[in-house]
Amino acid sequence: MIARHALFLAVCLLTSFGQMSFAQSEPPAAFLAKDGKTSYVIVAADEEPQTAATGQIASLELKDHLEAMTGAAFPVVKESVFDGQSPALYVGRTRFAEANGVAFDALEQEAWLYKTVGENLILSGGKTGTIYAVCEFLERELGCRWFTFESSWTPSLPEIQFKAWNRSGKPAFRHRDLYVPHWSLGLTGERNRDYLRFIKRNRGNQMDSPLRMSHRPGTCHTFYQYVSWEKLFDTHPEYFSMNEKGERFHGPNMHSQGQLCLSNPEVADVMLAKLREFIAADRKELPRDKWPVVYDISQNDNFPYICKCPACTAITEREGSESALTLTCMNKVAREIAKEYPEIIIQTFAYVSTECAPKTIRPEPNLLMRWCDLYTRSDCYRPITSPFNASRKQQLDGWKAVGANVALWDYWNMGILKGPYFKPPRVETMVDAIAPDLRYYRDAGVISYFAEAESNLHVNPQNFHDLHIWLGYQMLNDPDQDEQALISDYMAKHYGPASGPMTAFLADLRQAVASEKKALVYISNPRREYQTPEFLAKVIGYLREAQKVAPDGTPFRLRVNKELITPLAVILHKPELNPGLDRVETLKEYESLRSQQIEAYCSPEKQVSFKQVLAEDIASLGGQ
Repeated sequence: MIARHALFLAVCLLTSFGQMSFAQSEPPAAFLAKDGKTSYVIVAADEEPQTAATGQIASLELKDHLEAMTGAAFPVVKESVFDGQSPALYVGRTRFAEANGVAFDALEQEAWLYKTVGENLILSGGKTGTIYAVCEFLERELGCRWFTFESSWTPSLPEIQFKAWNRSGKPAFRHRDLYVPHWSLGLTGERNRDYLRFIKRNRGNQMDSPLRMSHRPGTCHTFYQYVSWEKLFDTHPEYFSMNEKGERFHGPNMHSQGQLCLSNPEVADVMLAKLREFIAADRKELPRDKWPVVYDISQNDNFPYICKCPACTAITEREGSESALTLTCMNKVAREIAKEYPEIIIQTFAYVSTECAPKTIRPEPNLLMRWCDLYTRSDCYRPITSPFNASRKQQLDGWKAVGANVALWDYWNMGILKGPYFKPPRVETMVDAIAPDLRYYRDAGVISYFAEAESNLHVNPQNFHDLHIWLGYQMLNDPDQDEQALISDYMAKHYGPASGPMTAFLADLRQAVASEKKALVYISNPRREYQTPEFLAKVIGYLREAQKVAPDGTPFRLRVNKELITPLAVILHKPELNPGLDRVETLKEYESLRSQQIEAYCSPEKQVSFKQVLAEDIASLGGQ
């Protein structure tokens, strides 16, 4: 047990973000590029892998950006054919890097480094770290930015002096995933790849996380994948939940009524048998370096309790939370599977009735508790350290106090087409919660972060949603960055000539949100005290000013227009908030702006369905 605990503790300690400098050396009197010319060659490791799902190759990323910045041509050659007659940028697991002190076998998967050796520069890292080394170098040293899948900044640099660039590090969280399902936006082909590249350039890693999760059972709400009601309920109803009437029952799927009777020891045995099947199947189908590390076994969705049978009730009452039922079952599964697969991590939920840690039961060291900051209970617009979120912070702190390994499932101001999410539309931003939250989670030892952050790009997008996503990825990588500097950089470069009025709009909106006197639990109290006709008139004024200075037909104008959609939607849905706009003209403009977004970003197939949704919305608002 001690050895296993030490092993998992070592895994978890990989989450700390560290940066160290190599021994400094005097920079050579040379230029990386000057006046459209360079003497440098990019030397790629002979075995240079592509980044998962994006097709990115680190040496080509470096080449493309350097050439765009300087106008110089940077040839790429494999190390095995490089003649060594010119200074070089060595990318990946090169022999040159090994000869100059890079111990690749000791590097963690996502560790990255770049260091100057004489007139040469090494950019490398662990298994997936080389692309991070390139992106860190381009971003930190040369000022590149990747704000969205269609908005980036590559500075024009007539000359780049070669310096003693020496830095290393790794991302702050082992798993970093902001869930903005790009397929629902209609992004296909090259645009889809652009979106995936945007994620990777900002060091998101849902595609190649060190905490590789098996998709065989699913990634959440998986109880019925392990204990099937279809196969077992008729013969073993005692495996399933009991209600207050003493009846055993089940639901039809993971998003409906029904859980499992977790005090029944046979349930853990059934789970273990199925888990062994999943592990064996994954290892038969996948190469060793793709074997999943994490298997999810977690409670089903949309049900307020686990089980009310006498045995479960006694455990819950004794421990003060139904999480005691989860741990009673999951600890057994975790202990037994560790005997066969000590590298496997079992992930389970702390969710709804299981949010709070139990009084005395402690999770096994190979158990990962995925605590959910529920959108029905938290104020996502203010940090978890805000008084409005005191009960939420207490729950998270409670899990750390009992020694749990914690993953976090967060909820931002989601925009989902169906259901009550972001309805009615509001002019709002949660930008001031992102950085302090991620700093707190990093300091609390959270090792995995996932946020539901869906956007209705083609309906009523949340204001400054793209800023939320970019800032989120930046802080997941390095929470110690200055978020105000990042926001200013984004506003200046993403909006270009319209940055002045757009920055004023954001500043007023941030102040308005901060001034609210009550918790903003977005799905249950969507009314905003600041959202008055006077406030909306001011917002519209900023956006009109921005339109004037952002030339029509440019990306800057398209981005400004996107931010105008939701203020107009608020006025159309809430006539009492209309600051004096003509309703007929406002409805025409609203329809036009939404059509513009659909045509600019969505596939032809999606355009048809999205425009049908638009037509239905316009009709519901009184249009033709």
